[in-house]
Amino acid sequence: MMKKDIQITGNIGVYYTCYHLSQMGWNVIPIAGNARDIDIIAHNSDCSCMITFQVKTLSKKNPLSLGISLDEIVGDFWVIVNNVTIEPQTYILLQSEVKSLAHCAEKDGKKSYWLQPSSYCSEEFHDAWDRIGKTNKIESVYECFYEWRKGNHHIKNWGLAWFLANEFCKRFYASHGIIPQVTSHEGLGYYGITLDKTRCAVHKQENEFTLGRFSISGDVENWSTGGPGDHGFNATRLCENGEQIDNIVKMAISHMRLPEIPTKTHLNCRHKRWGSSYQLLFEIATILALKYDQGTIEIWNHSYHTQRFIDRLDTKSKMNEHLGAFLFRHKDTEIVFAGDGRELSGTQDANYWHRYMSGESSHELCRDLSRKLKL
Repeated sequence: MMKKDIQITGNIGVYYTCYHLSQMGWNVIPIAGNARDIDIIAHNSDCSCMITFQVKTLSKKNPLSLGISLDEIVGDFWVIVNNVTIEPQTYILLQSEVKSLAHCAEKDGKKSYWLQPSSYCSEEFHDAWDRIGKTNKIESVYECFYEWRKGNHHIKNWGLAWFLANEFCKRFYASHGIIPQVTSHEGLGYYGITLDKTRCAVHKQENEFTLGRFSISGDVENWSTGGPGDHGFNATRLCENGEQIDNIVKMAISHMRLPEIPTKTHLNCRHKRWGSSYQLLFEIATILALKYDQGTIEIWNHSYHTQRFIDRLDTKSKMNEHLGAFLFRHKDTEIVFAGDGRELSGTQDANYWHRYMSGESSHELCRDLSRKLKL
């Protein structure tokens, strides 16, 4: 075969990547010429999400030169295409992963950076197009709910319960010290989501902590006016009949009869000061619950399921008014986060709250968690 020049070899990688992205529903714009930075811009149909790519094309499984500075590494994703003239193999990496895996070499006092095949040619990155996602727009919890609802998942599926619990968490966790907690029943597993008072300084003298429950399918029980199993507000039926979700949320809040303003201030409680990080994790959990049913993934945040992980993994386990934890499980993979955003099951410097405050969306963090769980 005639040896191809560098420009043509590079074009093969770029258009091979464009082909794959187009198949996934992205509108792709290859950048003409021999641009040093971005090779492809891709956006979804309504332009609510735009992502950029650097494509590096190699004729063989060779080391990849990154230049003399890691500051030149740009683009949301890097696509490395090697063996391009025979049977192209692709490796999909985040920009941050390229930087962290870079090898620094020094010759005659000059530094250069390289990505070795042993670093990028891994199963985690190989043909990992799902890391990018199909028309990967930034989805809100509401958009995820509408997709879930269109799939007719209403019966005995936890999507509605999680959606309503998230709405209560946003409104009542930080200010009122009321926390939605996933519960289980012996022999049944997932048994809905209770609304409990946190054991904070304001509530610690009280005897009754559970206020009600969202049933498995999303009906709302107020245990001060009714009891377990009464399904007092039949949200499931309204959802099946096409009632607007905003109205269902209003009726659910009305049924629980919670005060708009807490009767006592929680200003000095940890859930008040750190409530936003917990609410972020709950939102991420809700997005996952709307994308996957309870037969695919387990999500727990009650101390019955999480305390042993806190005791074993969290260096801050003795913290007063500990925020608790979230346990995500898919098959043999378990990921645990403390309520302040720290990942306890991985490296201690992995913190979703820090990443969120640095600009990443809850949807991007959810996508990252999905990858870690191998969903």
